Amino acid sequence: MKRSIGLLLILAVLLSSSACASGGSPAAAKEEISSQETENQGDASQASSEAADAKQTNLTYVTGADSSGTILEIIKAAQEEFPNVTIDLQEIPGNSDDIKKSLITSLAAGQDDPDIFSMDVIWTTQFASAGWLEDLTDKYDPALYLEGPLSTVSYGGKRWAVPDYTDVQSLFYRSDLIDEPPATWDDLVRLSEEHQGKDGIEWGVLFQAFQGEPIVCNSLTFIKSNGGEDIVGGEVKINSPQAKEALEFMRSLIDKGITSEEALSQKPGDQLPVFMEGKALFMLNWPGNYASLQLSPESKVVDKFSIAQVPVGPSGTKPGPTVGGWNIAVNSASDEVEVSVEVAKFLAGEEAQTIRTLALLTTPAYAAVFDNPEVDAANPILSLIKASLGNARSRPNAPDYPAMSQLIAVNFSKALAKQSAFDESLAEVEKGMQDLIK
Repeated sequence: MKRSIGLLLILAVLLSSSACASGGSPAAAKEEISSQETENQGDASQASSEAADAKQTNLTYVTGADSSGTILEIIKAAQEEFPNVTIDLQEIPGNSDDIKKSLITSLAAGQDDPDIFSMDVIWTTQFASAGWLEDLTDKYDPALYLEGPLSTVSYGGKRWAVPDYTDVQSLFYRSDLIDEPPATWDDLVRLSEEHQGKDGIEWGVLFQAFQGEPIVCNSLTFIKSNGGEDIVGGEVKINSPQAKEALEFMRSLIDKGITSEEALSQKPGDQLPVFMEGKALFMLNWPGNYASLQLSPESKVVDKFSIAQVPVGPSGTKPGPTVGGWNIAVNSASDEVEVSVEVAKFLAGEEAQTIRTLALLTTPAYAAVFDNPEVDAANPILSLIKASLGNARSRPNAPDYPAMSQLIAVNFSKALAKQSAFDESLAEVEKGMQDLIK
């Protein structure tokens, strides 16, 4: 009998708030799969499927609360696929950080419950390095998933989860007021200054710099879109001219009145009402907010906005948006690992992601879902998001990411608030990241 777990795991259904922010050095990219490896994967999958059919199995799947009933629909489809498997779905609302602490307590104790759980993309390195995740490297074909989301399940040359749904920092813009979104930072400033004070536009561009994941995600997006890096091949690269230029540009947007000083204390959700009221020309945010802006009866920008890739800085060559989202992992201590792996693959497979995308307008990580005509008709911005995902970057790929995130947030907050020099803050972050890696 399985032990009671009392674990909560919040799944940010419409807003990827905890994933706010992405960026970071690119995690391991999608590995090339040889024909022999593919054959081995097929053999392993067949063996696991046969195991699932051999006996009645009870699994526990923990995820966040979903009032829409979409998760239940996915579970129903999964149990039709695996008739001898009973899936105990536990969905309870709560703060993702608090839930993560509970999850860590359970996993660290070696409990076998839950068998499967949804996992924020920023937990991969910490959970994998602790030995809590089942190695899924040879369990599925990575070519089925987009490269950006796939990078978030990788650590140490292995894959520790299956990409479920994703999010990538993008530029919302008023398509009724400008014909083409800005491709560069100079374009962003020029268009902002041209339109502020007209057509109800009070702010040129909104970005979030709350001391936490918001400033980490936004600052890394600016840095990487300007040719900067954080960690490359285990070597810290954060203290660079490109990074300094990016932070200076973020501060200049405030000094010029293009962005409000309030950005320093704001999270992604705080700025939605401003854009929804039609008071901002641009907003750096997550596509998961598309549904709120387009479907809310209070929105004044329905059919008046679109989404584009983030603009590129003067020292950059292409966008470097931070990737967010959620993955599905298997507890390495589960007493039904083989069956859990097969079910997890289904829960993050094409059918399940199609159901989720149609119901919740989230962004799938499974590549083929983007080619589904029904999905495309329901969410026409997916093609734009897919382009951004091609350039998406993960946050620093290190075992103790939470400590690294706090280090970046504290020092970059001081710099943007003019409490420390940019050179000083970057040097502190560089030294701290090096110490954490050691």
